[in-house]
Amino acid sequence: MLADEAALASVLEQAFGIDVAALGDERVSRLWRAACAQHEDFVRQRAAVPGTPAP
Repeated sequence: MLADEAALASVLEQAFGIDVAALGDERVSRLWRAACAQHEDFVRQRAAVPGTPAP
């Protein structure tokens, strides 16, 4: 998991070549919230499986 929204913006630009300025702050924030929610769901699902270590 990335540390914060700024780290997400950096990865979007550097790894995927996405112009975050063109996306705008609102869209980057929405992507960040979606990524956090997806990660929380993943952690919750892993915790439901006995013997599975936490990420």
